[in-house]
Amino acid sequence: MEEADRNTLSRAKPISPATVKQVIGLLRQMLDDAMPQHITTNPVAALKKRVQNATKRRARDATVEPWTYLEPDEQHRIRTSDAIPEADRLSILFALLTGLRQGEQFNLELADLRLDADAPHVVVRFGSKNQPPKNGKIRRVYLSADAVDICRRWLALLPTYAPHNPEALVFPGARGGRVSKGKTPLIRSEMVTLPTGRRKQKKVDLFDRHLAAAGVTRPVRWHDLRHSCASSLVAGWWGRRWTLEEVRQHLGHTSSPRRTATPT
Repeated sequence: MEEADRNTLSRAKPISPATVKQVIGLLRQMLDDAMPQHITTNPVAALKKRVQNATKRRARDATVEPWTYLEPDEQHRIRTSDAIPEADRLSILFALLTGLRQGEQFNLELADLRLDADAPHVVVRFGSKNQPPKNGKIRRVYLSADAVDICRRWLALLPTYAPHNPEALVFPGARGGRVSKGKTPLIRSEMVTLPTGRRKQKKVDLFDRHLAAAGVTRPVRWHDLRHSCASSLVAGWWGRRWTLEEVRQHLGHTSSPRRTATPT
């Protein structure tokens, strides 16, 4: 019987999003009907919003190119945009110029920022709190002169930006804690006014807002800053053209990156 069940499951087709939505709706209605006599809350009620959000994400993702990089003129607009607060702009530029993964950047410790070495670099030890990077290996990422300048300006700003930094992070949150990993590290809470006139706290993605302020209106994800670094190095936009092997080592890939800008 167990073997038959496994065979049946192995041949089963994936359940469509529409079917999932219908089943959840039916279950929610059944539990709503049971509430007056048997239960005090409907445990499925909160799923409605999650299903709606997932449906919107699928619709958006179906029309958005999932992989991209910033062109040189877009990079320049971000570098020079006074509309982006300096702290956020420096964080974005560090990600762009180093190609560090989001988790690597926001778990980087001050002791691993080696700006005064003969060859300035950062030591990437962590991909999340107390956990190694994605490939499981510590690596050195050497810094360009531009990246060193960005780091020095950030270090000058850091005591004001995050006066309390108990974990000695290079990029702590403004309150001194570790930045949560998500789609973008620039998620902040803002007070917004609802159509009813009521005010409430809402989480806002400032990364998209900052890009728009710099004139970059197409969809670009935080992780695309890493792609932009690789593409810029291979294309020679920041100086000499790097080989794919050099870029692989710089990014901490186990194999050479396959999607970069074509050198011209």
